[in-house]
Amino acid sequence: MRKIPKETKLEAVRAIVRGELLVKEAMHLYHIKHEKTIIGWIKLLLPEVKENCKRVLLAKAVESAPTLIKKDNSVNK
Repeated sequence: MRKIPKETKLEAVRAIVRGELLVKEAMHLYHIKHEKTIIGWIKLLLPEVKENCKRVLLAKAVESAPTLIKKDNSVNK
């Protein structure tokens, strides 16, 4: 049994959650023999993936906030 780096597992889980890969496709891509291995990764890493997605969305919202405020203020004039 080989040790798969956590970042590789996270990459696979992210791709599955985003709908970019099916579990079977991830198994083929990452050379995993058993579906329950990937399901285990999802169960273990899904909270971390969700938290990371929240941080990314929040950062994007903060980045775009000044633009949205400028647009909103120009409408009110």
